[in-house]
Amino acid sequence: SVEIYVPAPLVWGWRATAAAAVGALAVAGAVAGADGRSFTMACGGGFGSTGSPWPGWEYGAPALVTLLFGAVLVEAILHRVPARPRPDSKALPVLVDEGYRVSSARRALSAGFTLALVPLAGVTLAADNILVYACSEVRPGWLTPLAIALVVIGLAAGLGALVAAARFLTMPDWAPPSSTPGGEAWT
Repeated sequence: SVEIYVPAPLVWGWRATAAAAVGALAVAGAVAGADGRSFTMACGGGFGSTGSPWPGWEYGAPALVTLLFGAVLVEAILHRVPARPRPDSKALPVLVDEGYRVSSARRALSAGFTLALVPLAGVTLAADNILVYACSEVRPGWLTPLAIALVVIGLAAGLGALVAAARFLTMPDWAPPSSTPGGEAWT
């Protein structure tokens, strides 16, 4: 089980984040206008928008395909880490092999979080922009609870993506394994 190498909440957190990003991309595409570029159906009445920073399926579909393909790869790596046959202990000590497995699982999760958080940040911040400037009758529109929530989620997702990318790029090739299964610190 991969939970031997990384804590289970991180694995489930990655899966929940990927599912949220897939949902956000699907909703963004579903509310796009007939031209595939605008959110003309997102606003009712006279508040229809003819353009937006998130252009519907035209760019959302490739982002969704990339996210799904990347999620399959991350999951494959997470399943491969514990399933990989152990090398000869004379050539590579078990402790060293365990450290490489810990590092591999952590890198896969960092890459997965980066992959999922980028489109999630983009969709939520674009939705906030549309709701505040194009769809809102309330002035100032950014004071609505929904707008504030979207900004907080978008900025948190963007910051999380940057942190995950930095972790991926700076992670050492070997991390000390824990004596407790799943007890490795996310360092």
